[in-house]
Amino acid sequence: MVALVGAGPGDPELLTVRAMRLLRSAEVLLHDNLISKEILALAPGSAARVNVGKRCGDVKDRGLQQREIHELFLEYSKRGKRIIRLKCGDPFIFGRGGEELEFLAHHGIDVEVVPGITTALGAAASCQMPLTHRDHGGTNVRFMVGQTRAKQVPDVDWAELAQSSSRQTVVFYMGMKMLDDICACLLSNKANPETPMALVENATLPNQRMVSGTISTLAADGRVHRMGEHGPVVVFLGHTAAFPQHLEKLSGGKPRTCFKMALGNGPSLCTLCCNWSCWLCANNSLWQHVVKKLGRRLLLIAIVLALGLDARRSPCVERGINWLRKFLVCRLPAQSATIRALVASALVPPTTAK
Repeated sequence: MVALVGAGPGDPELLTVRAMRLLRSAEVLLHDNLISKEILALAPGSAARVNVGKRCGDVKDRGLQQREIHELFLEYSKRGKRIIRLKCGDPFIFGRGGEELEFLAHHGIDVEVVPGITTALGAAASCQMPLTHRDHGGTNVRFMVGQTRAKQVPDVDWAELAQSSSRQTVVFYMGMKMLDDICACLLSNKANPETPMALVENATLPNQRMVSGTISTLAADGRVHRMGEHGPVVVFLGHTAAFPQHLEKLSGGKPRTCFKMALGNGPSLCTLCCNWSCWLCANNSLWQHVVKKLGRRLLLIAIVLALGLDARRSPCVERGINWLRKFLVCRLPAQSATIRALVASALVPPTTAK
């Protein structure tokens, strides 16, 4: 079994719940080079970890590397291992997920695909830069690769792209090294030189940086700020690329990017309880030693009593409640009337408002 899992744009908190659960169950983890240590740490310590990725611009043959990944799929599948192929962003947006699906289908290997937040969406959110806006020329969005295998600009209709740049948002992935050529192609095809553009480096991470400019200035601005030297860069083209500056004016000069809401008291009790139940059931989890000491059922019921009635929504916790009730009835018939009452109240189904 293979799962192609999107790891999102970088921030570990932007992983999907399904991605996190699969990571915790991994026996083999084939991951891209840019996956953070925090995300890799979610996999069990016993899982085999293989870095199969590389940074853009590496001289290594990309075709050979992809064949090596395919060989790893076959090797570990024959051993019956649960394989997690962890990809930056989303597997199906410049992630070669389609190529790997073809290979797995050809060899009859079952596969699950888990989407991830692609870098363009992560960068747009963290920079407060909407990709569409009725009043700012963003009526459609286009994702493009910034360079081909031959290290050239993509073979597209640059005249059409230049003329429509004021009516859409274009996002170039892996385009930093070809930024001069991209801007030159747009200008040579009569794009408005004042059309806004932006560069976002290390999107969603604490060291994220953004440089704004226009088609005529962005390449030089990127060199001045040495964009791309500290992480991957995504390139935005269109009037929405200037939206952070628009928000700054509206707020009286206050910067509006990279804001994160404080969590206050943390996640809801129901969410927290379900997460704890998943951790308790995961192999080689951080809770494993605690579970061995106290017993899984006893720890589950402790969570119920600590968190209150919302905890009963987890099937794992309900099994723990039932076990403890039987334990109390059989072992402690006289001494535990109070605890039995608490357990009974936790088992009462919630009333539904009409």
